[in-house]
Amino acid sequence: MNKKYFFYLIICLTIGIALFSTCKKEIPVTDVKLNTPQSLTVTTGDTLQLIATVYPENATNKKVTWLSYYRDIATVNDQGIVITIAEGGTIIEVITEDGNKTAKLNLGVQDKEIIPVTGVTLNKSSLILASGETETLIATVQPDSATNKNVTWESTHPAIATVSKDGVVTAILKGETTIMVTTSGYYAYCSVSVDPFLPGDYRDKWIGSYNCEKVDLYNGYPVEKVIVDVFASGDSILYLSERNSQQLYLKNYVKVLQDGRFSINYKPYALFGNFSKDSIYVRYVSVMSGGTGVVYDFTGNKNKN
Repeated sequence: MNKKYFFYLIICLTIGIALFSTCKKEIPVTDVKLNTPQSLTVTTGDTLQLIATVYPENATNKKVTWLSYYRDIATVNDQGIVITIAEGGTIIEVITEDGNKTAKLNLGVQDKEIIPVTGVTLNKSSLILASGETETLIATVQPDSATNKNVTWESTHPAIATVSKDGVVTAILKGETTIMVTTSGYYAYCSVSVDPFLPGDYRDKWIGSYNCEKVDLYNGYPVEKVIVDVFASGDSILYLSERNSQQLYLKNYVKVLQDGRFSINYKPYALFGNFSKDSIYVRYVSVMSGGTGVVYDFTGNKNKN
């Protein structure tokens, strides 16, 4: 074959293929349908997933847009997710980009039935707690299907015991209080008694006897070996008492913090100190008239026998 004719043949084939490609026919949209009946009734706050099916299945352009006629009743996003807002009616419409084919859903929205509260109860009617101890109260709202089951908590004497929004009661000081739970005008009560010296109180670990060295700070030398007893007594927090001593000075009530520190100042004497694990440190100061007085340090470990 002549090279010239072969070259012309190649050009013609290339042009033919290009023309065939540009003349390829697009497949138009003929219909669109929703995955729901034509009418549907739901309640406020519901969420629906609508699915639009474009026909034919091999349509070239299957893009759609969504529309809600009354957005104050229900909204729809570009994924077909409908959220109902208020009672009423609206139409949700889907429209194809190719051919403006449409499908509609007549959507009715009703308010949810309100089931009123008829009462509330607590799992416990009374508690006895040590200072620092916690207990969780559980409120049960009747009926179980009530629409609004929110509750509020209150302590009549929060200085004695507090209550959190989740019903956790925390004991603080000796005394009595009442925990109240409220919902829709209904109440339930739990009486709480706080005793600082119940088992489990954080101060229990410091109660006992301590073998101490008593040091005279005025003279700067140890005086003697003594025992310091730590008791729970009456309404006081702790009571420190010195024994086995020739001269007794340490016989005092103290209130101890959770970290073990304590102090009092009752003229003419004062003392301060702290507990640390199984040890105690106390400084006792007494100033008499005329400027005389004593200053003693007590340092020792707890007797574990």
